[in-house]
Amino acid sequence: MRIIDWLIDVLYPRNGEPDRAGVWTKLLVLAALGGLMGIGILASWRC
Repeated sequence: MRIIDWLIDVLYPRNGEPDRAGVWTKLLVLAALGGLMGIGILASWRC
């Protein structure tokens, strides 16, 4: 599961210091993808 590995990297970075800008960018991308998926699921569910 790449998502779980990615979450572990974000929450517990190997170098010990989280990349704040990178984390926020990843969270924004993840939120956008989640929103698109949610809209798609709702649209297909309504039809």
